[in-house]
Amino acid sequence: MVRVNPDPYLVLGVSPTATQAEVTHAYRDRLRAHHPDTRHAPSPQNADEYLRQVLAAYALLRDPARRADYDRATVRAAKPPQSPQGSTPADRAPAGRVQIPITHHATTTTAADAAEPPLRAGPVRRHR
Repeated sequence: MVRVNPDPYLVLGVSPTATQAEVTHAYRDRLRAHHPDTRHAPSPQNADEYLRQVLAAYALLRDPARRADYDRATVRAAKPPQSPQGSTPADRAPAGRVQIPITHHATTTTAADAAEPPLRAGPVRRHR
């Protein structure tokens, strides 16, 4: 069975121009209404599926980068691109590309340092 992901804006009941606070508020309202511990009726199968959709929609819309990627993809699907397929506009980097700043400190080399390679990568830290 092929599962089609519904529009996350429709699932949460917000507009595409909604702020982050509005998205969070709508998510919490729907979570309280459909959570198995707080809903009043027994759990039908479609209620659990709707709760999964709410969780997936919020996971997509709470991250600004993923939300922007989704918005670009839905706009691109609604309006065909003017450029040939497979080309990427020069003003926009492909999704997933990250620029990493590199710092380099000039040092003088001695005989003891000759055993150590000239370039050493330290621990990787993810900055937000």
